[in-house]
Amino acid sequence: MRALTSEWDSEGESEASTLVEETQLRTVPPDIYGGCFIITLIATIKGQWGKLATMWMWVFINYLLQSLLIFTTHWYINRDKAVLWGIGDELTDRITRLESTLSNRTVLQDPDLIKLCQKQPNAFFFLVVIFLWSARMSGEAASCQALGYHILRTKSVRKMREMADFEGAGIIRGLLVSYKVLFTVTLLIPKILIAYALWSVGTEFLAFTLDMETLIMKSISLFFIVTIDDLLYANFIAPSKKEVVHQWKVQQDYGRAQLFWISWRGEICKLIVTLLLMLLSHNKYSTQSKLRSHCWDCVRDCSHPCSGAFDFCSSSRGISDEDWGFSVLVPW
Repeated sequence: MRALTSEWDSEGESEASTLVEETQLRTVPPDIYGGCFIITLIATIKGQWGKLATMWMWVFINYLLQSLLIFTTHWYINRDKAVLWGIGDELTDRITRLESTLSNRTVLQDPDLIKLCQKQPNAFFFLVVIFLWSARMSGEAASCQALGYHILRTKSVRKMREMADFEGAGIIRGLLVSYKVLFTVTLLIPKILIAYALWSVGTEFLAFTLDMETLIMKSISLFFIVTIDDLLYANFIAPSKKEVVHQWKVQQDYGRAQLFWISWRGEICKLIVTLLLMLLSHNKYSTQSKLRSHCWDCVRDCSHPCSGAFDFCSSSRGISDEDWGFSVLVPW
């Protein structure tokens, strides 16, 4: 087995020479998916059917919980909030009326727009939250990629006894083709579908937010839904199983593409993917973003007559910017 080519020692070499095909021993992620991958292989070889059944039970409980939360968020929570914003031509008409109010420098009279604009978050702050959500989901994409490598880049073998080496710490040497198909259908594809649904519904969940405080709370809620698989693994999986998952490694044939993703180049690509997801999310809900920006201008610009329909300017006049800034920095 060839040792991993060190990028630190090859600084003067060409870029191509640092990406040499090789075989590596890799640990699996300590989560429901990685645990199921390792426990299934060992349990089927040793005939430990109880461990096998309970491991898959937790996998399907994870699928059920995440699917239920995604479905509920999309069909009930997001749907109700979308009605408040307006759908299709109604939303476009609201933007037109708000733009007319701003350009004509008049007081906003529309009660629906007043309710909608009252506490809208700043457009830039919303974009920062979308960036963080996109970063989290790009991490999920990387997790799907890692699981795919464990399943598809492991050598194919013809006999079950060739799959695992039980000497020492334990190494998965290869997989039967039937196991690759099983893991692809029951672990990899569901994980990818759940990740996509989480990104799509989560972005929708954030886009229909009406105020800044709720936006922060929604972000925390989404991060909780994403980590349900980690929660189940940490709190329900037996310590003996966790120890096995921690000790066992998978022998994989790493090509240039895989070595590319685990190098510093992969970090740059992940940042690019995050930015692309952020821009895609912003573009998908650009109409809501446009209305949010106009609302902020109307509510927060106290020199504009439009702000007369809101409490912000009248309630904030009793506190000067200097006093408020000082009170935040030195609360006592």
